[in-house]
Amino acid sequence: MSLHPRTPSKGLRGNNVARCTLCGHHVWYFDRADGGRIPLLPTTFPTRAVPWRARWSVDAGLARYGDMGLPTCWIAHPTLCPGVEHEDDDADLWAARRALAWRTRKAVDQGRFTATLHVPEEAAEDAQEPRERLSSTRHIVDLFSSLLIGPDAVDEIRCVSVASSHGGRCGNTVYDHNSSYLPEWVEVPVPFPRGRQKQDTLWAGQTMWVCVFTCLDRDERNRWRQQRCTEHGEGSTLPDAVGPEWQRFSLLRHEAYVLTRKPPVAERPKGTVKPKERVLCSGTGCNAGKVGTVHPDLLIPGIGLDGKPGWLCWKCRPKYKKRRATHERWQNTGTPRIPGT
Repeated sequence: MSLHPRTPSKGLRGNNVARCTLCGHHVWYFDRADGGRIPLLPTTFPTRAVPWRARWSVDAGLARYGDMGLPTCWIAHPTLCPGVEHEDDDADLWAARRALAWRTRKAVDQGRFTATLHVPEEAAEDAQEPRERLSSTRHIVDLFSSLLIGPDAVDEIRCVSVASSHGGRCGNTVYDHNSSYLPEWVEVPVPFPRGRQKQDTLWAGQTMWVCVFTCLDRDERNRWRQQRCTEHGEGSTLPDAVGPEWQRFSLLRHEAYVLTRKPPVAERPKGTVKPKERVLCSGTGCNAGKVGTVHPDLLIPGIGLDGKPGWLCWKCRPKYKKRRATHERWQNTGTPRIPGT
């Protein structure tokens, strides 16, 4: 089985089905458009019967908030989970929550499930997904203007793709030590939460070190968001062995991983890495470029210099496809008839 190289999500459905660790019910995990993951109930519901704030939709394998005007929608599992402390008292969701709570109570009485303590709804998404043992050092990153925290240090995060050699999870790291363009470390203010009376906490005015990816091109940032190595990055049709392990950063849950000093990985020795060649876009008048080698599937014959294969950036590629389709359509119509002949 192979996936299209342009699909936003490369996770197979069989690898993203699990049971909630708080209530024991089945959930389906989907990648979010902001880079995180969310568990949804494994069925759709009529949109008119679901409150607007509980509606989710799935578009091209990505979970998006809202119903997108469709007659059916999805519901996030933490919204109905019996193991979550629900602050709202929504009458429209009361019956569904009661049904799930009754099934969990029955499983506990029969000895098929061991109930755990209740957790807040904001922490339910991270608590439900079974994960491998997380490292004691986890770095915070700024990816597409969203603060995320990885399962390990930035230079130790493991690729989630399936390895073509043995069929298991790839053993390479997402961090490319040989790249001449690496993410930068920036000192930013700590995004501390405020209380109900807007009281300042101990983190008020403090700063932390965050790894930002604004210096990389769009393809590299997508590779990091998908948590894939350079070998299984753009153009790879292999599925994910596990889902991306990014979590949305929350100071309440990840306070122990806040770095107040610059980490050693941020200091790269000079002169130890040979700069990679920068590939320029073959589009007319375009100055965009890509650092490193281009996957053979992304090369287009005849558009480069001297008739060689060339590479197009994400802006010029749709224009080329549109012109190519128009050219082929006029060719298929045959030779036009000249009036008067």
